[in-house]
Amino acid sequence: MTPTTPAATRTDIARALGLRPGDRVCLIGSGGKSTLMSALAGCFPSLPVLLGTTTKIFAPSPQSYRAFLDQAAAEDLLCAWAGKRQAPEPGIYLACGRALSSGSVQAASTAKPAAPSMQEMHWFCEARNNPQALPPGACAKSVDEAMAAYKLLPLPHKMYENLSGHDGPFRLLLLEADGSRMLPLKGWGPQEPVVPDFTTATIGVLPVHLLGCPLDSRHVHRWPVFKELSGLREGQALRADHLAAVISGSCGLFAHARGRKILFFSQIEDAAALDQAGRVVDALPPETLANLDCIVAGSARYGRAIRMQGADTSGPPQSARTANAIQEEV
Repeated sequence: MTPTTPAATRTDIARALGLRPGDRVCLIGSGGKSTLMSALAGCFPSLPVLLGTTTKIFAPSPQSYRAFLDQAAAEDLLCAWAGKRQAPEPGIYLACGRALSSGSVQAASTAKPAAPSMQEMHWFCEARNNPQALPPGACAKSVDEAMAAYKLLPLPHKMYENLSGHDGPFRLLLLEADGSRMLPLKGWGPQEPVVPDFTTATIGVLPVHLLGCPLDSRHVHRWPVFKELSGLREGQALRADHLAAVISGSCGLFAHARGRKILFFSQIEDAAALDQAGRVVDALPPETLANLDCIVAGSARYGRAIRMQGADTSGPPQSARTANAIQEEV
């Protein structure tokens, strides 16, 4: 989750999304939520920013945040805030409950503690991309099974609320509020996503790079639900109108959204990807367009964003920039 682009560049993406101090933001959808959350957190270097989850998340790199707050540490911080209004130092903080081991991973030499250390969680986070990163002596049926046992759980919603907002010690709250099993697209169950009622902005994250590709359960979490929602048939190539149905459907991306509704097309890193996002916007029903506060296409990895509709009005609209300009920048 470590931002890798210069602060001056990263700021563009937060401005495009219209985020501001005091916001409590939930990120929902599929491919790109964690990267976007990290990039947004880095856009406010002069403020204490809190990251968390309402579902489960992999432990991010320890270099990406200043301090980890479990429930006991968060309660201590709230007591200090109530007594002396003592705010944390500027920086990025992670607040989650520690996940209990499911017992699927056992160290060869010693018994696994009930609550894994953050170092152990970081090891398994790295194992997503590099199975060799598993701790020496650890054995697992699969890396996926190992990681499932080492996810971070949410703090109580009320605690996140008390820690943030205009009256809390943290001036920006960013919550990952949805899961997609590391797949680029998803359908939603009746209880998904988990968006607390104190949310001031909901960012729906959606990649478009699979347009034109035949899809199946290898690409989509909750594939049967996605098929029904989008109208896509097994093996059929994904079209812009399918994604438009996912965005606008009554059981779709924004079904449980609260606060400002922001659509973010993720992984937009060249002119062709920007054109794909534009085709999806063109396919959206007028009533959906009217209900969205902001539509942005961009790359959280590179900190680039273009407002396609709405957003903050300070400075010239980024939508005036051309697709070729985006391609040249990245």
